[in-house]
Amino acid sequence: MSELRKNLTVNKLEIAYKDFMKQAEKNAVSGKSEGKKIPLVLLNGNIFDGSGVLNQYGYGAASKAPHINWWVVSIYYEVESGRIVMGIEEDRYRYFDKLTKPTRYTHIGKKNVRVAVYYEATKNTVDYNELYEKFIDLSEQVMKYGLL
Repeated sequence: MSELRKNLTVNKLEIAYKDFMKQAEKNAVSGKSEGKKIPLVLLNGNIFDGSGVLNQYGYGAASKAPHINWWVVSIYYEVESGRIVMGIEEDRYRYFDKLTKPTRYTHIGKKNVRVAVYYEATKNTVDYNELYEKFIDLSEQVMKYGLL
């Protein structure tokens, strides 16, 4: 069992992600990039003392593709559409070809890079149990082959 699975529960992920979406929505209205960089619930859960688990709202301005990520595995939230996508940016991970095949590819926000999708839902239809399992599974695959 990985350290990530031991320290991150479905409940912690759901609380953190709902908090993240709430802040991302506020940022979309204000146009500012505000909010804590590490989700408090994850930091208190001692996932690697918070290192590696980041809450990205953009730099200086609210991002069109805010996300929570653990190394190269990201869970994006598109505020305007309510779309949630979990995956890896195709060019960010050198062992990408060794991972389980994604369900499809998509573009997120204004990013030019394609994202390999392993889970997709909307804010109102997200299944946090399924999101958690797919996030942990993909993260454990990344740990198996190496982070860089």
